[in-house]
Amino acid sequence: MQNPWRTRLGNFTVAAPNPEEYHSLKREIFSQDSYYVEVDSPAPHILDIGAHIGLATLYFKKLFPLATIECYEANPGVIQFLEENIFVNNLQGVEVHPLAVSTGEDTLELHRDTSKDLWWSTASALPGGWTSTQATKGLTVPAIPFRQLLESHFDIVKMDVEGMEQSLLSSVADILRNADQYILEFHPVAGQTLEGVKQLFLNAGFRVELVKNGQKQNSPIVGGLVVVHAVKE
Repeated sequence: MQNPWRTRLGNFTVAAPNPEEYHSLKREIFSQDSYYVEVDSPAPHILDIGAHIGLATLYFKKLFPLATIECYEANPGVIQFLEENIFVNNLQGVEVHPLAVSTGEDTLELHRDTSKDLWWSTASALPGGWTSTQATKGLTVPAIPFRQLLESHFDIVKMDVEGMEQSLLSSVADILRNADQYILEFHPVAGQTLEGVKQLFLNAGFRVELVKNGQKQNSPIVGGLVVVHAVKE
């Protein structure tokens, strides 16, 4: 078990394994409001895939105190932080599932950073992480198919899956409308394109917005990491 670093974030207390990584994620999620969404229900049902230490869950609880949230996190190195952040902040209606989300398999090879800095949020099904430049080591973890999760209705599905966005969405293309909104971080890796992700949503009857560094993008051509927000019409 790692020794946590702790800090205050508004009304929340947060435990994290890496202060530098925490501040990077906090800036994206809380300062830039990259995951900001609006819903009709005061108590939305939310699926958080790639929950990491729970910053997105905390953000959604700030927006929607009555939300019920299903957290899926495959990396055993951060589960302790996710569970602590839920417990110490007395978050009600939040469940943690120590599982990867797959295209259909019941296990997945998770490649984790092995550098001394340990950026746990970059753990990926891709060797070397989404940049292909990290020193990583594989670990077989249990997984649940995305299709099984979407048998339930969700108001919001948040995804941070480090380069597996298009393959996961493609595996549920026929039932994407079982969720009302998706918000995900697109990673530019071989085998997927931003246009391909957008088209999956457009074909299912969603409108799509792109956000980069907290700002909506009007250009259809956006490079680097991009947040994709899809809303069912």
